[in-house]
Amino acid sequence: MNNSPTNASKPTLACLPLLLLGMTAAQASTTSAELRVTGSIAPAGSCEVKVGDGRVDFGAVELDPDPTKPTSLEERVKMTVTCTVARRYALIAGSSSSTGTNNPNDFGLVSTDGRSSVGSLFVRLDSSSDHIEGVRAYHTGADASLDLANATWGPSTRSTWPLSVGTHAIGFVSEDGSYATPSPIRNFDTYLLVHPMIKPANELDRRDEIAFYGDLGFEIRYF
Repeated sequence: MNNSPTNASKPTLACLPLLLLGMTAAQASTTSAELRVTGSIAPAGSCEVKVGDGRVDFGAVELDPDPTKPTSLEERVKMTVTCTVARRYALIAGSSSSTGTNNPNDFGLVSTDGRSSVGSLFVRLDSSSDHIEGVRAYHTGADASLDLANATWGPSTRSTWPLSVGTHAIGFVSEDGSYATPSPIRNFDTYLLVHPMIKPANELDRRDEIAFYGDLGFEIRYF
């Protein structure tokens, strides 16, 4: 905690002894001064999410030979959550490339020049690879808008879990089918299945090369 007075308080504190020297006891009783103490309290340990090396590059993509069919790609990427001490948290996924479709699982795939939609980006958590402190674990979820400490969680599952943009809080527990609230975790790891789906060739302007991107970020919410 920072116990230094604010800049606004410093003149009052510096002049206070001079004012008191020239006052009677009665006058001094009506004199007041304010010392404001401010600061912030950091969480008891923090957590860091790491997804691969932060980048998946599919290079030059060859579209499906049928111009009416989308082109499907996929990459498996390791994700870790490492905390300095065991913390209770949930992950909430978000994206800046989402195009606002009616599908909350679509993180968006857009062109780098103009951000026009070139397809969709879907990301799933591979439950078969979940581990808490090196031991098999399972995904669970709750409504991200709720107080997560008192929210209804679960049931946890061993199935592959599709991520959604901002609507679900994702937690991890040690039992399949559990309705338990996630407990504090220090080390967690799993794999993401990153699945871009490019629009059919007949829906794209292919006069020039199209560079595209999609992104996924995680908010760590402690509770």
